[in-house]
Amino acid sequence: MKKVIVLLSFVCAVLLGYELEIADTAYEAGDYQKAFKYSKTACDNGEYRSCFNLGLLYNNGQGVEQNYNEAFKYYKLACNNGKYRGCFNLGGLYVNGQGTKQSYSTAKEYYGKACDLGDKLGCDAFAKLDKNGY
Repeated sequence: MKKVIVLLSFVCAVLLGYELEIADTAYEAGDYQKAFKYSKTACDNGEYRSCFNLGLLYNNGQGVEQNYNEAFKYYKLACNNGKYRGCFNLGGLYVNGQGTKQSYSTAKEYYGKACDLGDKLGCDAFAKLDKNGY
């Protein structure tokens, strides 16, 4: 039984990686609807980089109608699961008041989290807001 569980876990991991790879390839080729489809499946199955990708698609209106509320939701899911790009983009939504109420102090928090997760752009954005008194 233990071997079956290990095998199933491996198969699931491979399939999730496959969906993410298909989504990335589709995005790079400009096939945003296909990228959305495979990113959604992978995100729903706990592949949080795919959640970031969904945020990006909604943010830019690529393959779906532009929707900052949905972008916010998926960036937050990615950020809460350790994906610094999700945190950085949440900061941008807070700066611009897109999908949420504008808040420079909250943007600074998310830029700080992105920085803590290793994102240089997050560190730079945090420093800029800090310098401006936020």
